[in-house]
Amino acid sequence: GSRLGSMPWACPAAGPMSPLLERFRRALDLPPDTELWLAVSGGSDSMALLHLCLQAGLPVRVFHLNHQARPSAAVDAAFVDSACRALGVPCTVVAENVPELARAERRSFEATARDRRYRALDGLAGGGWAATGHTMDDQAETVLLRLVRGAGSSGLAGIRRRLVRGCTVIRPLLGFRHSELRDWLAGQGIAWREDETNADLRVPRNRVRHELLPVLARYNPRVVEALARTARLLAEEDEFLEGLTGDAPVLRRRQLKRSHPSASLAHLEQLGAPGPGALPWGPHPVACPGTTAVAEAQVVLEVARVAQAGAGDRHEVYLRPDSAPLSVRSRRDGDRFQPAGGSGSKKVKKLFIDEKVPRRERDSIPLLVTADGHIAWLVGWRADRRFIQPPGTGPAWRIQCRTGGETGG
Repeated sequence: GSRLGSMPWACPAAGPMSPLLERFRRALDLPPDTELWLAVSGGSDSMALLHLCLQAGLPVRVFHLNHQARPSAAVDAAFVDSACRALGVPCTVVAENVPELARAERRSFEATARDRRYRALDGLAGGGWAATGHTMDDQAETVLLRLVRGAGSSGLAGIRRRLVRGCTVIRPLLGFRHSELRDWLAGQGIAWREDETNADLRVPRNRVRHELLPVLARYNPRVVEALARTARLLAEEDEFLEGLTGDAPVLRRRQLKRSHPSASLAHLEQLGAPGPGALPWGPHPVACPGTTAVAEAQVVLEVARVAQAGAGDRHEVYLRPDSAPLSVRSRRDGDRFQPAGGSGSKKVKKLFIDEKVPRRERDSIPLLVTADGHIAWLVGWRADRRFIQPPGTGPAWRIQCRTGGETGG
């Protein structure tokens, strides 16, 4: 049934931002003005996600999967649709007979429902962004489930904060406890639906939640936080090792871990193959005008002074005459620039993530930088709006990038 407050759908009047909403805003990592698809089941976690996004001022759309597993599933779908109508939020409800699909595919209901939910999100969001309401409690349960099944460190990294599929899925509530979200909803007068199957102990996750975690809490009252911290550390280690291992990540990671089981990340960096941050190169001066071969990136930069700036594209930019002298180098930790077509600044790492650039390729992408160290162009990707000479407005440096068959010397 529903848990109702005094004002089921109303957002509070504008006022001081609550500490929980401040934490939520800090947990978001999105490009400006991103429209976000939210997977909303009607439960407390996803309803908290919906309202926090609205209070944070994000443009959102809602997706709900009616899994048709029980009679109340239709009530859940109507609940979510009604909430969205009252809030003025677009809502798409997709109905699929998940139990029947699970039987046909010989998979568990939970795995089939998860797969169908993400497939639908991919179709709706396209190459855009989506979010789910996974919490710290979900993370702890996932870690324990995988631990008892014998997972390695990649599996024990649990639910990732970001998952790149057809769309990019973020989990901004992973730093929040289930109980604090419910308390926040109750304080806001916001309703949610209770899923009666959460008490079904035939479901392994429910046994972990209701039986195993309470026992572990006798040894550590903050066991949920401890398990979530372990998952975060292992996720960071896994990402680091993926950067070191290039095109053979599984084999190389196993070799590194077996031969150096207690090694620190700093020591592993010295042992691994080149990867992100492992072998920085440059800066190398760029001839203006002239031709510069960049061996590390296997590209050639051709620079010419032209009377009028053109439109440019990914492989050709027109920079202001005062941009020179220029040099080229690999990325560095903390690199930021102001991408054309946007507002504000952005980390180079974040752009690579958004553009789905494979990690093993990121260090070979040249950065064209000015004498004072500003990034003028992520070569082949995006220019900094501060250094672009608009088309037809006067002289400029025309810089073209082509792949270099002859880049040595």
